[in-house]
Parts: sequence; structure tokens; C-alpha cells
Amino acid sequence: MRDGQKITFTGEGDQELGLEPGDVIIVLDQKEHPLFQRKDNDLTMKMNIKLAEALCGFKKTIQTLDDRMLIISSHPVIKHGDIKCVQNEGVPVYREPFEKGQLFIHFQVDFPEKGWLPDHLMFQLERLLPPRDDVMITDDMAEVQLCEVDEDEEGPRSGVQCQTQ
Repeated sequence: MRDGQKITFTGEGDQELGLEPGDVIIVLDQKEHPLFQRKDNDLTMKMNIKLAEALCGFKKTIQTLDDRMLIISSHPVIKHGDIKCVQNEGVPVYREPFEKGQLFIHFQVDFPEKGWLPDHLMFQLERLLPPRDDVMITDDMAEVQLCEVDEDEEGPRSGVQCQTQ
């Protein structure tokens, strides 16, 4: 079933003696949902996960539209922007109540805030992660520093500007 679809119940309208009953026509009006978006029989949602969950795996619960609780399990590694799906947890297919679409989950990885790990422990974390790429530096290169951006402030060229630290 889809938004705007008409369902007709033939001969189920007002029924009076001696008159032919009319039809009842129902027009579906799909409401917005705070978590799920629908496309055909599939549902889509966003799920925020912490960096540790993205790297090491996790278990999370989701409440479905029919009030069931699902336990979503993940193996390591999920990247920011990855999309995974859960089979048969979408919307039931019209006239096939035991067949459902898929539930697509768009993952957003939440990184820790600056300063969450003391500088003296940063090397231990780096040892656990895949190695950095080597950079070949030559004399004709200019080294520059990244700076934070204040997206609320507009500069002379109507672009975002760096904030001094």
C-alpha cells in the first residue's frame, strides 16, 4: 500500500431497503514518522553509533512500527555512511501480509570530542590502529596548518572562515 492509494469496498456503503448500496472508498494518507522513512515497501532510518561501536561491533535495539523490539547486532567494522539492511522488517506487501520489504539503516559514526584522551595516551591508541600513510616531503612544498571553522560567521567572500585557536 502507498500514500494516496484508494481502497474500494464495493457495495459496502449505505444500505437501505430497495436501494442499491454504494461503495466505500478509503484514501490512504501516510503520516511522517520521526525515525522511519518509507519508499515503497522498504523503510529507511539513521542510526548514530560511537566510534568504539563502529570499530568493535555493537548490539542496539530498535522499536518497529508494530511495537516489536529488534536487537541489531553488528560485527566490526562499520564506516561512517555505511548502509546495512535487515531483511523482512519493512512494510508488509499489499495483499501478501507475510512478505515485507527491507529495513535500511544508514550509519553515522559519532567521533569523540577534542581532548577526550590525554595527549600522553594518544600514542597507545595509535599503536592499536592501522598505520598512517607515509608522506614524501620535498623542499618545494609549503606546510600549512588546519584550523577550526566557525560556520555561523561569514567572511568577506561569503564563505566560512577559520577560527584562531
